[in-house]
Amino acid sequence: MTLALTASSAAFFGAVIGSFLYGLFFLLAILSTVLHIQRIKRNNRVNAGASRGVVMRSVLRNPMIVASFAMFLTVTARWVLDMVNTAYGLLESEDSELYFSTPIGPTAVVGMAFFIASLVICDAMIVYRLWSVWNNSTVVAIFPFLSLLAMLACGIGFTYQMAIMTPGDSVFAARIRRWVVTDSVLNLVTNIYCTAFIAYRIHVVNSDPNLARLHGRRDLKVIFTSP
Repeated sequence: MTLALTASSAAFFGAVIGSFLYGLFFLLAILSTVLHIQRIKRNNRVNAGASRGVVMRSVLRNPMIVASFAMFLTVTARWVLDMVNTAYGLLESEDSELYFSTPIGPTAVVGMAFFIASLVICDAMIVYRLWSVWNNSTVVAIFPFLSLLAMLACGIGFTYQMAIMTPGDSVFAARIRRWVVTDSVLNLVTNIYCTAFIAYRIHVVNSDPNLARLHGRRDLKVIFTSP
């Protein structure tokens, strides 16, 4: 006996797994943000009786916290849209198989836009880490920054292609596939480049006692205290 995986069953299991992963993301995001805010309070010597305005100004000056909050919003919005889309397809649509086999419509397009935004924000955070670790070196950060802009452009192009899809179109069509492949390659290149240069910087600093005294503490703090 074989069990056929239909589009509706795949959507259901995808929603279950996605909700589980989102729950983990939610807990880790909240925990990371709370710990980071506590660190900012200690560094700025903000005691428990300080006004909320003082705390908020300190938090909003930290680009990593702002980026983390923005990514939390985009990921949450994408999850909500996925849940709405899955519920409608399973409970309200006349033909759930056709509904899930044709990934077009406003919810799919907006959901993809939020997904692309999440990727861009995530890559922007690692590019910022690279720039900070290398003492604000524009030369080191210019390549991943340009790659990030190109990835954003490809993401916009892919989202536009989804918006103009008609029933019967495939997401594997050449005009759509080239945007997806290019965007994925740029994302991979950006992450590999930034990770390699950050690791190299840490290795160089740890290998030279003089550099470790001058820059090591600051560089490592950027890596391990960022949310």
